Amino acid sequence: MCTGNDQGKSVRLTRIEKHTVKKVTATEGDPVCLPADLTKIEKDDKIQWYYEDENYEKNVIAEFKAGDREPHTFPGADVKFRGKLKMEKTGDLIITDIRTIYSGLYILMLSNSSNSRRAKYKRFNVSVKSNEESVVVGGSVTLPSARFDAKIETDDLILWTFGAEKRLVATNAAGPDKTDERFRGRVELDEKTGSLTISDIKAEDIGHYNLQIINSKETKGWRVNVILSAKKESVVVGGSVTLRPDQPIAKTETGDLILWAFGAKKSLIATNAARPDKTDERFTDRVELNRETGSLTISDIRAEDTGHYKLQIINSKETKGWRFNLILSDSTENESATAENTSLLAGGRNQPQFEMRHTHQCQTL
Repeated sequence: MCTGNDQGKSVRLTRIEKHTVKKVTATEGDPVCLPADLTKIEKDDKIQWYYEDENYEKNVIAEFKAGDREPHTFPGADVKFRGKLKMEKTGDLIITDIRTIYSGLYILMLSNSSNSRRAKYKRFNVSVKSNEESVVVGGSVTLPSARFDAKIETDDLILWTFGAEKRLVATNAAGPDKTDERFRGRVELDEKTGSLTISDIKAEDIGHYNLQIINSKETKGWRVNVILSAKKESVVVGGSVTLRPDQPIAKTETGDLILWAFGAKKSLIATNAARPDKTDERFTDRVELNRETGSLTISDIRAEDTGHYKLQIINSKETKGWRFNLILSDSTENESATAENTSLLAGGRNQPQFEMRHTHQCQTL
């Protein structure tokens, strides 16, 4: 059962809630609980949870009917919810180990077979942010950062894995399985803190890293997305610039979602989504997305185009990201604009946020 800010508000859904949407923000790796806030399930009641995808199609992902012994969960049309959902008999929906691909609209519908007009709704707009660390090629990084506060006990098992395949990078196990050869001689595990240092960063090192600290009582986990810097590009005002993620990492596959965002408000400026949200009008007819590489070309450069750009390539397994900073040069320097990545080495001011999570707990709203 969900607890927290909604505790004590156990009331049946009202018709006015059909038109309201509650915003929920979560961090990758957290469990998220969406409360139904029902006092009881009445005879002939049916509770259904729907997920609305980027094409505005609604998929049933959980269901519980009065008289059922247990609730039922479903993987969804693209099976991305497989093994990720739990529904309580109270109607609450729990999403475990949430990822950015689970962002979107979740709809609770309460209906009754004996009264078709009694259907009532509750909606949640879930936004998932990722822990990110920016690095430069040839540099080094320590994961997690100095803010990491794990306490390693005797007999704790430490596991660091990389990528969707969860390839083993480092462990304190006495006789570990074979570690990924690409990191040989470049990683160092601190067995007192659990932190991992990667040196001589390479382009293929970007992606998701997972840390697990396991003992007989519990498993604690952390997740971070390492983002690689891109090369600098210079253009004159009125010219054009192409923001390219470093190769060979940016290889989009069928089903990948490409998102380009701009500024602190992360305004959408380009995407390959079939029915995207409204894009920033400032870039209308001035941007071109390469759907094969994810690169973005901006033409007719203007002073107001300066700022931070972010690229995300998302699929059911992982999210890859790149950051760029478009800087307008002084007029004495031919009014050029420079596209550079804002990443810093570990120890810089862009330290990532890490949150400890316990696998048996649910984040409250």
